[in-house]
Amino acid sequence: MPSPLADRVASRFHSRTATIAYQDRDFGWGWFTRDVPARMHLTLINQEHRGCIVWLEDRGQRIFSARRCPSGSTIPLARWVWNNRESIEQRWLEFMQTKGWLSVRVETDQLVVVCYSGEETEFTRPIGAAVWTERPSSPDADSRSARRTR
Repeated sequence: MPSPLADRVASRFHSRTATIAYQDRDFGWGWFTRDVPARMHLTLINQEHRGCIVWLEDRGQRIFSARRCPSGSTIPLARWVWNNRESIEQRWLEFMQTKGWLSVRVETDQLVVVCYSGEETEFTRPIGAAVWTERPSSPDADSRSARRTR
């Protein structure tokens, strides 16, 4: 029969682990490693504000949409997201990779990135051949001939 100490230690391994993205003087924002929707978001980490969520994307489009959050809690967060969007997205992509939510497939003339693979929020983004053309072999070559296009 497990002891109370063993139960406490075991419960730590079964608890949800949070990634803290932003902390102001009143609120901690981040996401949990389990039980997360397959969509980029931040949520209040503390227990008393369960259900507060700020969506940062919708089918690959950048948004900032708060739901069920305490009054005034999202104002400093919105400024922080505005100034740190690329870093947040980089960390989220790393998280997506650990969850198995990213994959790539080759089609006729392009690569296709699949985001949230196997989830109901799955979407794709084609990367055309023009984006990944070869660069010049020497620094003296005409760089305009291999310039990346979008």
